[in-house]
Amino acid sequence: MKGGFLNIYFFPGPTPADVVQQYLALIGTPLLPPYWALGFQLGREGFNNVQSIQNLVSATQTNGIPLDAIFVSNAFADNYQDFTVSKEWSNFSTFVEDLHRQQLHVIITLDPAITANSEALKRALTQGASFVEWQNVSQVPPFQHEYASVDHTKIMLGVLEPNVHVAYADFFASKTGDWWKSEIATFFGQLGFDGIVLTNNEPTSFGTNSDNPDYSDVPNHTNLTSLHCPVSGSFSKYDNPPYATINTNQYFSSDGGSYLSSKTLCMDGITQAGILYNTKDVYGMEQSKLTQEALKATTAKRSMVITRSSFPSSGRYAGHWLGDNAATWEDMRLSVVAVQEFNMFGMPYVGADICGFRGNSLRELCTRWQQLGAFYTLSRSSFPSSGRYAGHWLGDNAATWEDMRLSVVAVQEFNMFGMPYVGADICGFRGNSLRELCTRWQQLGAFYTLSRNNNDKSSRSQFPTNWQMVAAATVAANNFRYYYLPYLYTLHFKASMNGATVIRPTFFEFSYDDATHEHNWEFMWGNAILIVPVLEPYAEYVYAYLPYAARWFSIRESDYGKEAPKAFSFMQSPYSELIPVFIRGGTIVPRQKPEQTTTASRRNPFELLIAIDGSTASGQLIWDDGESIVEDFNKHNYFEFLFNFDDGETSTLHISKKKSALGISIPQFTIIDIVGYDSIPIMSTITKIGGNINVDYGASFYNVSQRRLFIKTDGFFDAITEDGVNITWKKLPQTTTTSTLMTESQPSTTSSTKTTTVSPQTITNPTSTSTALTTSAATTIHNAIRIEAILFSFSFAAIIAQWLLHTNVA
Repeated sequence: MKGGFLNIYFFPGPTPADVVQQYLALIGTPLLPPYWALGFQLGREGFNNVQSIQNLVSATQTNGIPLDAIFVSNAFADNYQDFTVSKEWSNFSTFVEDLHRQQLHVIITLDPAITANSEALKRALTQGASFVEWQNVSQVPPFQHEYASVDHTKIMLGVLEPNVHVAYADFFASKTGDWWKSEIATFFGQLGFDGIVLTNNEPTSFGTNSDNPDYSDVPNHTNLTSLHCPVSGSFSKYDNPPYATINTNQYFSSDGGSYLSSKTLCMDGITQAGILYNTKDVYGMEQSKLTQEALKATTAKRSMVITRSSFPSSGRYAGHWLGDNAATWEDMRLSVVAVQEFNMFGMPYVGADICGFRGNSLRELCTRWQQLGAFYTLSRSSFPSSGRYAGHWLGDNAATWEDMRLSVVAVQEFNMFGMPYVGADICGFRGNSLRELCTRWQQLGAFYTLSRNNNDKSSRSQFPTNWQMVAAATVAANNFRYYYLPYLYTLHFKASMNGATVIRPTFFEFSYDDATHEHNWEFMWGNAILIVPVLEPYAEYVYAYLPYAARWFSIRESDYGKEAPKAFSFMQSPYSELIPVFIRGGTIVPRQKPEQTTTASRRNPFELLIAIDGSTASGQLIWDDGESIVEDFNKHNYFEFLFNFDDGETSTLHISKKKSALGISIPQFTIIDIVGYDSIPIMSTITKIGGNINVDYGASFYNVSQRRLFIKTDGFFDAITEDGVNITWKKLPQTTTTSTLMTESQPSTTSSTKTTTVSPQTITNPTSTSTALTTSAATTIHNAIRIEAILFSFSFAAIIAQWLLHTNVA
C-alpha cells in the first residue's frame, strides 16, 4: 500500500519454519494445485495455428519428454480480445478434446481489460458490471467518443495488445464478479480449457503519459493515443505526489517524465473499494479470487490459476510465475532466489519461464535451465495472501544467466511469503535463449514448483526439442521430477493444510550453520531433498555446500546412492545428466516410476527411498484423487501414511495409515530402496509381521561399496485393506568378520553351500548358494574403501588445479 496506517505484526518463531507458519496463519495458507499442474508445461506466445501446437506436442512426445500441459496464451483470440476465438482457430475446441484424450491439459491467458467496442463489454454493462473510472467527467479524453458503449461514461480507457482501447474491470464490485464468472463459464463451455494465466493485472497499460508511445512489442499494433494522467493541477497529488518514489526512477519516460502511473492506470482512478492509489496493489488478487471461484463453480474440480500480480494472501487462490524473464544466465540465477521467496510469501506453486521469456535462448543456457526447471513448482504481480487464489510466475524474465540465477532466490522468497506454487519462465521469456543457457535452465526448472517453458513471440522459439542437448537434459530432469511427484505433492498438501514452504533455503533446516546463509543458490524440496543448480556458463563442475549436520546421498542416476562429502566441494555436473541432487539422511521419500504424463505416473506402484542417518529415518505420504476441490481439510477425502525405519538389532520398516479415504484408487507399495545402510542384511529373513511377503530375490540386492539395500516385492503394503505394516529382517552383527555374510541370504535352490571371498562389488544374491564373509574379504573391502578415498582426494586436487589454471588463463 502507498499510504495510510501501518499495522505491524511480529512472528516470534523461534525457527524460520515457525515464522512462516505463523505468518500464514495470519494471511491464509496457499491453494493446493491439482496434481497435473505439477507436471511440465510448455508453450509460447504467438502460435500461428492449431497445427503448430500439434507439431510441438508430437515432437515433445517423440523425444520422450514428460509433458502435462500446453500453454497457448491468447494466440487463438480475435485481436487479443478476451473471450473470443478467431476464425483461423475455429478447430481449436476439437483440438483441445484431442489433447484431453492424450491426458494433456490446456492453459489459456486472460487480461483484466476488455476492448471498448466488444460484445463482452456490452454484456458487462448490461449486467451492471463496473470498470475503473475517472473521478470527474472533465478528465475523460476526446477519443472516448469513438466507442459507443463507453461514450458519455467516465470509464478509463488504456492500451494493451488489441488495436482498440480497453476498459479495466472493477473486480471490487460484486456485479462485476458475477459478470466475470459468467463469461468464464460460457467460454469454458466453448473451449473446455483446464487452467487460466492472468496477465497484465497490475493493471498494465502501454505507454501511459507518453506522447509517442512505443508499441513495437506487438506486431502491427495501431498507433493508439495512450492514456494520459493528471501530473499537474488539482488532480495530480496521487500520480505525482510531493515526494520521490522508486517508480519515478525505474520507469523514467523518454518523453521527459515518469510517475506512479507509468505503465499502468491513473492513480486517481475510481474503484468501488476506493481510489486506485489505495486499491491497485490488491487489484490482481481480487481478479485471482474471482477467477478461482469461477473455475471451481464451472468445472467442479480443483483448478489451476496463475497470476502475474499478487498480494499477501494471493497464494490462497493462485500460483505465481516470475514474470517475463530474459534468456540470460543472470535471470536463471535470480529465479532460484525468487522461487524460495514466494514459498515464504505463502505461494509455493511458483516458477520462471524456463529458458527465458524474452530474447533468444542459447543451447547451453536452455539445457541448464531445463535441468533446474524440473524442480520449480510455478500471476506475476503478487501481494501477501495472493497464494490463496492463484499461483505466481516471476514475470517476463530475460534469457540470461543473471535472470536464471535470480530466479533461484525469487522462488525461495515467494515460498517463504506463502506462495509456494511459483516459477520463472524456463530459458527466459524475452531474448533469444542459447543452447547452453537453456540446458542449464531446463535442469533448474525441473525443480521449480511451477515448471513451465514459455517465451514471447518476438524471440525465437526455445522448445527443448530445438536442440538435441537440451532435449536430452529435459528428459533426464523431467523424469526425475515425475519420479518424485508423490513427495512434491505431499509437500504442497502440507503447505496448504498447515502453512509451510515447499521450496526452502537450506538455512531453514540448518539455521545454526552459517555457511547455509551465504550459499543461497542451493535450495531444498521440503526437509529431504537438496538441489545444487549450475548457474554459470562453461561450467561442468559446481561448487557446492552440504551441511555438516546430516548425511547426504546422491540420487541422480550416475552416482546414485553414493554418500557425498560434507562441507564445500566441487561436484561434477555434465550437460548430459541431472544436476547434483541429494537426499538427506534420516528421511523417507515416496516415489513412483515416471511416465509421459502425471495421469499415467499415478498408476504405478509406490517405492520408498530411505536414507539412513544414525539408525533411523522417517517420512510421510499424502494421497487423494488429485482434483477434488478442498473446502475443508477436516472433511477432505485423502490418505495419509507415516513411515518410520529403525535399524536396531533387527531392521524394521513401520508404515501406519494415519487417515483413510473412500473411493480413491491407490497403488500398492512394492519397493524398498535404502541408502547409507551400513549393516549386512540376511535377505532370507525378510518378514511381514502378520502377513505374507513375496520377495523377488533375483532383482533384490545389497551393494557393499555403496551400502545400498534394494528390496523388490510384488507388494508389501495394501493401502486400501491394511491399516499398517511392519517389515523386518535380520542382519549380521557388525563385529562379525568370519561368520556368514548372508546366511541363507535367500532360499537356496540346492542343498549345498560354500564359502566364498566377497569383493567390494554389488551382491546380487546368487540363487544357488549361500555366501560367507571371510576375514580376507573384510580386509579387501576395507582396502577398497581406502583406495576410493585416496582416488577421490587425487580427483579433487585435479579439479582444483584445473580451476586455478582456468582462472589464471582468464
